[in-house]
Amino acid sequence: MEAVIVPLKVQYKSTLPLTNPKAIVNQKYKAVLEARGFYPFFLMNKQQNSEVSAFLPMLQKGIWLFGILSWIFGLTDRTIALLSDGYLSAVDIVQLFTASFFFISWLLLSPFLGLNSQTQPKEEASP
Repeated sequence: MEAVIVPLKVQYKSTLPLTNPKAIVNQKYKAVLEARGFYPFFLMNKQQNSEVSAFLPMLQKGIWLFGILSWIFGLTDRTIALLSDGYLSAVDIVQLFTASFFFISWLLLSPFLGLNSQTQPKEEASP
């Protein structure tokens, strides 16, 4: 089998002077990315960028809430395993404390806590 490489033909309009080769290369790179359907965040228009900006906090909150449920399930599982044996072992207690530490750390990573500090303007102290 022989592989054939077909070059991608892209048409672009040059509004930049031909004396700046770096700008021409960047423009060609942007045209190729747009032709292939790849839109990185720095090439998006303002409407697409605002949609992404609105989506990311919702995604963060969803991941954080799913993590809360996962950690509660894990702590419940470790607690049941600890109490079902009939005796307490040091390994089980260490596992429970470790899971509790990570659960508390996860709670402190709340995206809801950072939201209040960013949206409220700081008031200057008047003498």
